[in-house]
Amino acid sequence: MALSSYTIKSWTGGISDEAKVGVAGSFRNGFNMNIHKKGSNTLSANQKLKSIGGATIKDKIIKLVPISKTKSYGFGDAGYIYKIENEVVTEINKDTNGKILDADYFYGYLYWTTSQKLGRMKESDLSGYNQNFKTLYNCDYHPIFIAPKSDQMFIGNDNFVAMLDSNGNINQDALDLFMGWSVRCLDLKKPELLIGAVSHKNAELFTWDFISQDESYNPVEGWEERDINAILTAVGGQYLFTPTLLYWFREGLVDLVKELPSQVNPGAIDIWKNKMIFGCNNGVYSLHRRNRNYPLALNLEYTPSPITLSNFSSKNIDIGAVLGRGDQVLVSWKDGTSYGLDILDNTAKAETLYEGLMFDSQRPEEKLFRHIKLVTKPLPKGCSVRVKYRMNDSDTWVAAKMEDKNTNDDKEIYDRENGTKAIYTIEGQGENYQVRVELYPSGNNTPEILEIHNYFKLVTLY
Repeated sequence: MALSSYTIKSWTGGISDEAKVGVAGSFRNGFNMNIHKKGSNTLSANQKLKSIGGATIKDKIIKLVPISKTKSYGFGDAGYIYKIENEVVTEINKDTNGKILDADYFYGYLYWTTSQKLGRMKESDLSGYNQNFKTLYNCDYHPIFIAPKSDQMFIGNDNFVAMLDSNGNINQDALDLFMGWSVRCLDLKKPELLIGAVSHKNAELFTWDFISQDESYNPVEGWEERDINAILTAVGGQYLFTPTLLYWFREGLVDLVKELPSQVNPGAIDIWKNKMIFGCNNGVYSLHRRNRNYPLALNLEYTPSPITLSNFSSKNIDIGAVLGRGDQVLVSWKDGTSYGLDILDNTAKAETLYEGLMFDSQRPEEKLFRHIKLVTKPLPKGCSVRVKYRMNDSDTWVAAKMEDKNTNDDKEIYDRENGTKAIYTIEGQGENYQVRVELYPSGNNTPEILEIHNYFKLVTLY
C-alpha cells in the first residue's frame, strides 16, 4: 500500500482551542514562535528575553510606567520602586505602606496607590517623595486611569471614583457606585469614563459623564460577567479581561474572543507594534492577525529567561507586568521565591517549540507512521533542529532518527549547514499522531521550516 502524507506548511493560525481541529495553520502548543514574520510563512524562532537588574529586583513588579522609549519605572508588590533606563535598573525607594497596587505618570509626577494611600514623586529629579501624599479608602485594589487630553486622573476608590487634577487636588467621592460595588478597572468610552466594577462576584460596566460631573451613571447593556480585572482600548473598541476570559466590546455589542491560559494581571497588558500582548503563566502571549484575511491568532511570543525547552513543562512563572516601547519589551516575573525583569534581546533568537494538532485523518483505523521529512530554508551555521512524535496522546515523546547520518553522529539532530531537507525514520502505530519540532538557533540566526511531511499507511486489523 502506498504511503499517505499528513503535511503541515502553515503556522499562522496560533494556538488552537481544541486538540485535533483548528483554523488553518493552527497548532496545539508552542512557544517563542515567530508566526507573524512579514513576507514569509515559516516556522522560525522569535527573539529571546534576557534578564536585567539581577539582585536589584526584590519583589514582583506589578506595573511598568513608561516615560520614553528607553526609560520607565517599575512598581513592586512589596513596595519597591525601580528606575529602568535602557538595561540599567536602579532601586529608587521603598513604600513602607506595603503592596503597590497601580501606578502612572501624570503632569511630571509619578503616582502610585497602596491599600490606603496615594504616593507621589517628581520624575525629573526624583524629589518630593511622599508615600502618604493623599489618603484613600481602604481596599485591596485602587486602579489608576488618566483620561487622554484632559487634566484629570481617576482612581478606583472602593465603591467611589476619585478625581485628581493637574495641581494635585483630589475629590475622593467624585462618583459613588453605592455600597457593595468595588471599582476594578477604568478606561474611556468617548466622551465618558468607562468603569468596570464587581459586586458579590458579579461584574458590570458603567459609563459616567466626568466632564459635567453629574452624580448619575449608566449601566452598559449587553455585558455582565462574574468578574473583571482589566480593560484595554484597541482600534474600534475595547478588550475586557475577566480572570480567564477575553471579550471584545464595541457600542454595546460583546463577543467572547478567547479563553485565556491563566489569569492576566492588570499591569501585564499592552499594545505593541499593533499587537496586543499580555502575560499569562510562563510567558507573554499575543493576540493578533496579519490582516483581515488571516485568523485572529493566540501565540506564546516570549518565555521569561528562567524557562528553557527542558524545563518548560515543570515551570509555573507568574508574569507581573508587560511593557512594549519602540523595539523593546519589558517583562517582570516571579519564579517561586525569585524575582526578575527581562528585556527583549534583539541580538539573539530563543529556543523554540512547536507541537502540531493531534492527527487522526478522521478515520478510526490504526495507522503506521514510517517517515518524517522536513523541508527548510538553507540551515544557518550553528543552528539545529530536533523532531519528536507521539501516538495516542502518550506522555512520552519519541525522538525521530535521521536516515542519512553516520553511526557516530547524533541521529536526532539536524544540523547540516545550508541543508534544505532532513528525512527521519520512525515506528509509530496508533489511531492518533502528533509531531513536535524543536528549534535551536545560533546567535540571531534561526532554522526556518517550510514544510513537515508525515508519511503513514493504514493498518488492517483482523
